[in-house]
Amino acid sequence: MTTAAATSSAAPTYSTEVDLLLPPWAPFPDNLVAEASQASNANIVQNVIEYSAIKSRIVSALVTQVPPAAITEVDSLWVNAYKDFWVPIGTPKNPEPKYNLTDADMEDMSYLFDAQPWYNIDGKLVAIPYSCDFSMMTGNRPMLEKAGYDKWPTTWDEMRNICEDMIAKGATDSPFLMECDATTGFPWGFWPFPLSYGGAWFDDQLNPLWDSPDSGQVKALHWLHDAMWKWGIIPKSMLSSGQSSTPDQFDAGKGGIVTITIGHAPSLDANPSTYPATSGKVDEFLIPSGTPDLEFGPSVFGTEGLGICKYSPPDVQDAAWQFIYNWRTTTDTEVRMAKLVALSPPRMSAWNTEASTGFLSKKYADPIFAALKANKGWGTPKGAPLWYPELWDDIAFYMNQVMSSQNGMTPEDCWHKLALKIPEYRKKYGGDYPPG
Repeated sequence: MTTAAATSSAAPTYSTEVDLLLPPWAPFPDNLVAEASQASNANIVQNVIEYSAIKSRIVSALVTQVPPAAITEVDSLWVNAYKDFWVPIGTPKNPEPKYNLTDADMEDMSYLFDAQPWYNIDGKLVAIPYSCDFSMMTGNRPMLEKAGYDKWPTTWDEMRNICEDMIAKGATDSPFLMECDATTGFPWGFWPFPLSYGGAWFDDQLNPLWDSPDSGQVKALHWLHDAMWKWGIIPKSMLSSGQSSTPDQFDAGKGGIVTITIGHAPSLDANPSTYPATSGKVDEFLIPSGTPDLEFGPSVFGTEGLGICKYSPPDVQDAAWQFIYNWRTTTDTEVRMAKLVALSPPRMSAWNTEASTGFLSKKYADPIFAALKANKGWGTPKGAPLWYPELWDDIAFYMNQVMSSQNGMTPEDCWHKLALKIPEYRKKYGGDYPPG
């Protein structure tokens, strides 16, 4: 999918072209691209390709030094491994790089960089956050009603009861699906679950908080293991099917409830040509809580940023920075989320399904923003274990050992082994996260 800016029937002519590579779940609406083209005096061409394809092109460019695009997504999972791909962006505290933010910009954005410095490498920013991932529960309304319920669960105990009744009432034999990567397994969808048990990932010194029987990670993994092996509400096929097929399985009736990133819900609900079975039948609700202290489970995790490829020509880099800067500081479409959330705000225009296909409509945004206003259901992860590249694979390896057997590795052993990895990676990478 390619989107070029156009503001009228006679499109303006620009001397410089700036191309973007963005994933399907986080592109810009046409009207915002057009506004940014005018403000930057450049033709902004948006190319939307698969997440894995963006990553592959970045890896190739580090070898060939041929830019795949002037601006790419900078995923919080990639930032350390591919930091040499992007042009450093400066701040008033670090004026060395060519592109700088003003004091006023920093005041407006300080909570992003202070509380979530995933794009701060060696004291320099390599990207400006522009979107964040929301993990929500998506439910099939007819299956809920057939099970005898009119409300979606707010606790994990209620989740179990509803899913067991979906089986008992013949609504589906696979009531709960969890998005997971076909290669790494469950960790992707698992990220917000421990937060729903009140369990952060790290303390203020970035020491892991999961090596305890009472940790949110242990409790959440126990729930998932029991859901698969004791209660039978998660199909064992999820161990091999992977996230790419989760929406298709859901549409085919192999799930009454699924946890997936929020971008899938509008398509499942409103795209009868692709998802005929669920069109018009999908509800979305906040992740349930695993503790009486929380009314909802946190639903926010991870971010995407915008970074400038250092292999682009200087004039293109300049125009790319103007696009990023104008978008971040001058457009009036920002959702001003409470600063205590400590996560990057998405843009209002990127949540408007009526204007652009594939974005979150007001219908799906309402529960998120209602929870925000009430200060409920929001996680504040402290640090990111994914900064250590191998730890992501380790989490996948040990979690899958737990999930793949009824009587294999325990959740307690899983998280204890992972906690032992942290000193090893600190030594390897020269200290705590973030460096410097």
